[in-house]
Amino acid sequence: MADLITLEMYTVRLGRTLNIAQSNQASAFIADASALVRRIAGTELDSVDSTSVPAAIVPIVVAMVRRGIENPRGNTSERIGDYQWAGGGGLYATDEEAAIIQGAVGANVIREVTLTSDVPDRLLLDTDVVPGLAGFELTDL
Repeated sequence: MADLITLEMYTVRLGRTLNIAQSNQASAFIADASALVRRIAGTELDSVDSTSVPAAIVPIVVAMVRRGIENPRGNTSERIGDYQWAGGGGLYATDEEAAIIQGAVGANVIREVTLTSDVPDRLLLDTDVVPGLAGFELTDL
């Protein structure tokens, strides 16, 4: 499968030219990022290349490649004196980027949220403990 962006698309957004070694590294990261984006999108991007990729996906691939190049050791944080940096390691898509990818290809993004209460069940169900509930059955609530 073809990469989702070209090396030229990447360098234009980067704002500088790359030497041969940097170009080779960027090309490898572009291929890796394209494969990861395709995995997130399912089969929707199987026949897509750099000329037909949805516009919302291009900056995500660029961001993924930049993270991979700027942090080749996969550090998650560092601290030197007053300077501190934290981020993810390696080549990855953030949760927001994954949602944008899925939205760009029309995949349904459904999330499940389990709601909980800070009131113990015994207080909710025991009419002797909760004032004002005397005489009510559970079915009346």
